Amino acid sequence: MRPSFRPIAALLLAVAILVSGSGLLSTLLPVRAHIEQFSTLSIGVLGGIYYMGFVVGCWFGPAMVGRVGHIRAFATSAAVASAVALIHALAVDIVAWWAIRVVAGIAFALIYVVIESWLNEHAVNETRGRIGSVYAFINIASIGAGQAMMTLYDPHGFPLFCLVAILLSLALVPIASSTAPSPTPVATRRVNLARVYRTSPVGFIGCTVVGFANATFWALGPVYAAETGFSVDGVAFFMMASSFAGAVALWPIGRVSDRIDRRLVILTISTGAALAAIGLVAATRFAPELRIPLVALFAFFSLPLWSVSAAHAYDRAPSGAFVEISSGLLLTYGVAAVIGPVVAADLMERFGAETMFLFTTAFHAGFAAFTLYRMRQRPRQAVQTATPGSAPGVFELDRPPAEGATTPERHSP
Repeated sequence: MRPSFRPIAALLLAVAILVSGSGLLSTLLPVRAHIEQFSTLSIGVLGGIYYMGFVVGCWFGPAMVGRVGHIRAFATSAAVASAVALIHALAVDIVAWWAIRVVAGIAFALIYVVIESWLNEHAVNETRGRIGSVYAFINIASIGAGQAMMTLYDPHGFPLFCLVAILLSLALVPIASSTAPSPTPVATRRVNLARVYRTSPVGFIGCTVVGFANATFWALGPVYAAETGFSVDGVAFFMMASSFAGAVALWPIGRVSDRIDRRLVILTISTGAALAAIGLVAATRFAPELRIPLVALFAFFSLPLWSVSAAHAYDRAPSGAFVEISSGLLLTYGVAAVIGPVVAADLMERFGAETMFLFTTAFHAGFAAFTLYRMRQRPRQAVQTATPGSAPGVFELDRPPAEGATTPERHSP
């Protein structure tokens, strides 16, 4: 079955614009913080504290979406994110930046709750990997495009922060002007992480690992590059190489995951990410010229991990539970992402910049082992074909039982 992107075209365009601004900001902040001579630990806290706000946003996101709808929730959050981006340039102080990043984290959590639940209302199990891969491709390629904008202006000044705000504001246009039907309103309830875990242990743990490992890379990758000798342009190129390598991987990996047990794909890419990260640790000291190709290889394996893990969880989600599953996965990701950058930053200060990749290796290798264990505990079940529902562009899914459950849980969120 070929996935149809027409009902979500405006959403995907908005994602591309918004994430370009977010990608620029995520690289600009650690570079500017390094220029301002903030400590590595302070920069790690800057990355981690963003996810404190992200956790809060995930926790209350379903209630807001249920109360005002997907489009209003998206518009409100994007407007707030645009405003707070400008405050970074007005108050160049690490404590002020920490406070600002909490607010930004809340806004972006709401945005991602809307995006992921909206996308999965327009997917069926046979196409979920490909739709998720296109979304993730746009996400990661847009991050790379944003990172490339680092070279347009001097990071010491105001223009780059202004450019971030412009992009975040423009992301509202496709959503506000679209005539495509919005998702059906949902009744909401408090996110139950135990229920999300029971739905898919591998999907739940996979999104947690992405929080520890990949969020650490996004927060501290620019610091690693700067501390190991890259110029400002070199830092941008280092991060761009990882973004575009991850984007290239998404479509083929998503397509394969629609055809075979997604857990086998997860096992393969987690193992590949762990091996590439170990290679980066060695290259930092003994073959620095290999850092760019190795970080591209690391990203090729690690960046698709979210989309495949989330698709595995959504495959097993009861009908109508997408907002809760989306919020739960983002919530566990956010909690892990609060901790990961802070711990990794402390390790980098103590033992050297390359320790960041030892940190990510531990999580990817551990997740590969957990996935192998789950595959042995519960062999793959056939995914039944979904049938179209009555709402425009929405499918009522006939899903296999949740992992670890004998019968599927049917409920309305």
